[in-house]
Amino acid sequence: MPKPKSIYVCAVCGQQSLGWLGRCPACGAWNSFHQEVLNPEPQSTLMPQSQPEPLTAIRQHPLNRYQTGLGDLDRILGGGLVQGSVLLLGGEPGIGKSTLALQLLANLTGPADKPRLYISGEETNEALALRAQRLSITNPNIYLYAETNLQAIIQQIEHQKPGIVIVDSIQTIYHPNLLASPGSMSQVRSCAQELISRLKAQNITGILIGHITKFGTLAGPKTLEHLVDLVVYFEGERSGLYRLLRVVKNRYGPTSDLAVFQMTDQGLVPEDYSKLFVLSEHGETQPGRVLIPTLEGERALLIELEALSATSYFNYPQRICTGFDPKRLAMLLSILEHHLEINIGSRDIFVKTAYGLHLDDPAADLGIIAAVVSSYYKKPIARNRAILGEVALCGEIRRVLRVNLRAREAQRFGIQELIVPKSHLAELNRTESGIKLIGVENLKEALEVLELL
Repeated sequence: MPKPKSIYVCAVCGQQSLGWLGRCPACGAWNSFHQEVLNPEPQSTLMPQSQPEPLTAIRQHPLNRYQTGLGDLDRILGGGLVQGSVLLLGGEPGIGKSTLALQLLANLTGPADKPRLYISGEETNEALALRAQRLSITNPNIYLYAETNLQAIIQQIEHQKPGIVIVDSIQTIYHPNLLASPGSMSQVRSCAQELISRLKAQNITGILIGHITKFGTLAGPKTLEHLVDLVVYFEGERSGLYRLLRVVKNRYGPTSDLAVFQMTDQGLVPEDYSKLFVLSEHGETQPGRVLIPTLEGERALLIELEALSATSYFNYPQRICTGFDPKRLAMLLSILEHHLEINIGSRDIFVKTAYGLHLDDPAADLGIIAAVVSSYYKKPIARNRAILGEVALCGEIRRVLRVNLRAREAQRFGIQELIVPKSHLAELNRTESGIKLIGVENLKEALEVLELL
């Protein structure tokens, strides 16, 4: 029998090599290469007996959804967990993924007559039982099973016939017929394919918990995200009170939506998002603070962003961001320096959003620049003003999405003046009458309106 061929794959970034390397040439990680066997055994397909059907002949069946009992989580999922769907939940260690999973099992509205199976590859049944006791979970339908062997897990699923299965985590599960180590690309891919096929064939709802790499992405092959129906990221600071659930893929509802929870001794409690992202509780007017109406999926959020411009004591000034892409900040600072000739290049710049919220909305560009200039000149921006607009490389202020929704959110928080791209004035004046709108065409005009120049 010929010896199976193998390659070496970086566990951090997926870089491949014919031989073992001490350091990955792509991401720089040390001792991250592990051996994987090529051409593993083919896995079973989801529907081997299926046949092509005409589109017009396919009957649409109403989706059977289970309510999670966690408020906004049902909303961002599109109305609850769909029966037979598979959800991939990713988050950093210690963020609360296992706590959320136990709460889901305890609060899920259905199926009431079937067991709910929690498969743990990282903790013992006793440790999970202690957490359940702390969370006051006493549901007799919840079954705990500490196992990492895929074949044993499939046998228990076929024996128990559960209504929902949670696997914590998919990176710890291994197929005994594969020579690769648990957590490797081939193991994660093969185990996920087999599990998802079995769950869907029996119409069982599944939740796969995944690890997060140091780059903030789900560990394992990208195929993992393509196989599942929903991908949800669990975000926030482990030492903080609040956690954010963000949907990035959803075959049964909206994407890029957000739910906010508070981590308490009794587990995760839904929180009113609208009161969280404004850092200043007493309304002080200080340099470097700005209010930005941003968009998360279908929801508008008024967030407060802070910037600090400080004297640098290093040969290369620092550019440090929390909740914002450093490369985008570098681009905005270059635009600012080029068009307004402000000497930002010799100063340290820090940008921070509230509670670890990741801000990737282009409409925040103008607000970020305004916060940096406000800190640079030590001139505060009035608390009754909010700013939005995308900044082009030529300094032009461009249009943004869903400007009416953003304006209403700013008005709800008592904002009296909203600075927007001038091209939006016509449509906003027809719909928004309770807030003063100031249109700007370029970066210099915007900063002059804010009285920062």
